[in-house]
Amino acid sequence: MTGNLSLIFLIAQAWLSYPRLARPALAIPGDTIRVAFKTSGAPSPLYLTLLSEFGNIPLAHDDPQAQDTLYVANAFVPPGSEHGIYSLVINLPSGSDTQPNAVVIYGAWRDTVRFLQFTDMHIGNSARESQNCARAVREANLINPDFVIITGDIAEKGQVGDSPGWYREFLEIASELRVPTFVVSGNHDWYNWMYVGNEETNYLQIVNPYPDYSFSYGSLLHMVCLDTGPDNIYFDFDSYCYGFTQDQLSRISQELSLHQNYPLLFAMMHGPVIDRDDNDDSNKNGNAQFIALSETYGLDMAIAGHTHEDRLFLSDGTWVQGQLPDSLPGVPLFTQATTTCKADPGSAGYRFIAGDPFGLIDFTEGGSADRSLRLYNLEEAYYYNLDSTSCAIVITNTNSRSFHDGRVWPRMRPGNQYQVSGPGYLVRQAPSGLCEVAVESIPPGTTILYIGTVGISETAVGMSPGLMQRDGFLWAFPGNEVSASCELYDATGRLVDVLFRGIWLEPKKFDLAHLVPGTYIAIIRSDRGLIASSKVFSVK
Repeated sequence: MTGNLSLIFLIAQAWLSYPRLARPALAIPGDTIRVAFKTSGAPSPLYLTLLSEFGNIPLAHDDPQAQDTLYVANAFVPPGSEHGIYSLVINLPSGSDTQPNAVVIYGAWRDTVRFLQFTDMHIGNSARESQNCARAVREANLINPDFVIITGDIAEKGQVGDSPGWYREFLEIASELRVPTFVVSGNHDWYNWMYVGNEETNYLQIVNPYPDYSFSYGSLLHMVCLDTGPDNIYFDFDSYCYGFTQDQLSRISQELSLHQNYPLLFAMMHGPVIDRDDNDDSNKNGNAQFIALSETYGLDMAIAGHTHEDRLFLSDGTWVQGQLPDSLPGVPLFTQATTTCKADPGSAGYRFIAGDPFGLIDFTEGGSADRSLRLYNLEEAYYYNLDSTSCAIVITNTNSRSFHDGRVWPRMRPGNQYQVSGPGYLVRQAPSGLCEVAVESIPPGTTILYIGTVGISETAVGMSPGLMQRDGFLWAFPGNEVSASCELYDATGRLVDVLFRGIWLEPKKFDLAHLVPGTYIAIIRSDRGLIASSKVFSVK
């Protein structure tokens, strides 16, 4: 679903229209990716390359074909391609273009999908919005969802002199995401300096040239992505997004009809279709038709922003508040979410949504229809030794939910092989030293992992410098005639004991029987205070 692309584009010598950061391509090895581009010269010879810190992939493709104002080619993802997120580089006789985070290769399509909703970013309103945006990116990378959706209001004002800079700042922050991101615009992306919405050319030229489109996650999920247009705040005395034109409704009908057999069927947009309180901010046009189409074709959820509130409605207009019943309300559901960026900690947040072939699994926090995740409740910290050959990773989760299959990304010293201790494992290691580490579970509280070089002996006799746990004992050895201490901390970072401090002449064995069950981290610290070695271990 592409919408109307008769727009005024910023013409570069070569310019990628699709895929791009705000509308990436999702693939598995062996898939075909459609690539659309503009060029001021000949469309061939054409060279396409995927770039990643973990490795590059040249893409074979068919001959480009003219399609409206674009050229389109089909590129082929080689079997055995490394999973991950890639920049896409296009090279033509007239020039080149690079789009970060444009292509994601999954190892396989999963039978459960998890994604986050960010909304109402308002970059340019103040420094707070950019700071919150960067924080949301960090938390998303730790949670490791299958993708992120962003439902509009990317900039505080989309049509003023500073707007291009704000959009580029947003893209720079979003390029740090290690998961794909799909973006639609909001009413603020149409605003000029007087908050009048006449056009959204800056957003379309810089962020995403497709106002309406769609994407699929394998054969499990299909998402329709919609532009609900500007508001007319001076005429309406309130901020009602335009909603849907008749052309949009016709395309929505076709899209939902074509994909109605997908187990999960969603729509994302900025302006809500349903809103019921003393300040109703639902769209001005097309709501009744959209609700009817949602009921006809089995839409699971229409996901909106705009109100900066966490809200849930049924298709008959019922506003569901407080605790949900044991069984989720019947679909279609109509949700809104709090702003991700235009609020202080405690109010800014995002929504976590999950589903499987049987339908929706989760979209609320603590079972409350009025609550989504809050920013600044999830963070990780990296504690490296002097030469970055070991690192303790401390994850703090003050949410009420656990997260599973998360990711942390320590940047280790290149040239060594590394292994992970604690509730995780090493997924892969880049030549630069960047490591992708899977975290099996992130429950509320503190989670500690340790990554260090492979090769520390697992026997005390002839033990290389380091730490190991065996048969209920902790063995430690910083090296012969080295002055150092061996310290023991619990999972909260509290010092439990100093096992030894002085000059080491041989490996030492420490009995762990006195410790209560739990997770601990042992550290060998030099007299200068530098961490020479550390190890996470559990006592059962």
